[in-house]
Amino acid sequence: MLVGRVDGNVLIYDTRTDGTTLKFKEKWKNVYQNQGDDDTFEEEGEGVRESGEVICVEWNRELEWCFASGGTDGIISIWDVRQTSLPMTQVQIHSAPITALSFSLSHPEIIYSASIDRSIRSYSLTKNLQLSVLRNVSNTTIPRSNFFLKKKEKEKEKTN
Repeated sequence: MLVGRVDGNVLIYDTRTDGTTLKFKEKWKNVYQNQGDDDTFEEEGEGVRESGEVICVEWNRELEWCFASGGTDGIISIWDVRQTSLPMTQVQIHSAPITALSFSLSHPEIIYSASIDRSIRSYSLTKNLQLSVLRNVSNTTIPRSNFFLKKKEKEKEKTN
């Protein structure tokens, strides 16, 4: 079972055993960022930094060693379970939290993402290229039971 957490960790649990099998911490050295309106992405400068909360995770059905995570920072991280220290790649594709991820069934190198920024995007991991964008899409928000209630609980704890 793949689990994203509010502390930025992604955990893999083996339900046949009694504990966490692998732990991935959302840190990175390089992030690909969109360079304007041309749908191309360039590598951001060096420097390790922390990410936000992990909201969604998705296994790649064709590449069983690969999964993706997305969170409050608008970054998609692609992970290799055989290498837990850093993600294989990361892409700053959204300007707001990512709410859903899905790998293409016919092209495992393509990932789709939805965000609170009201867009759904497709991205080619092999070409480092955004393939399409649907803008002004409704219902791309995070279900209240997940994200917003936790945020409100945290805010209440801080004020008490």
